[in-house]
Amino acid sequence: MVVRLNPVDFAKAMMKNKEQLIPTPIVLDNGIAGIVYGYYVGDDFYYLDRLDVDVSKKKN
Repeated sequence: MVVRLNPVDFAKAMMKNKEQLIPTPIVLDNGIAGIVYGYYVGDDFYYLDRLDVDVSKKKN
């Protein structure tokens, strides 16, 4: 099962479970790339429903 968590629930789960974060790079259809963070508990994958993008390469 794949479970999407909002930032508050993700932080609470990480403090409780202390699982190892798995950064997963993704590229969206519009060419924006970013990283989604998640972790496994057994066969279940929990992930943060926010995309982390690098703003240092933003065009002005």
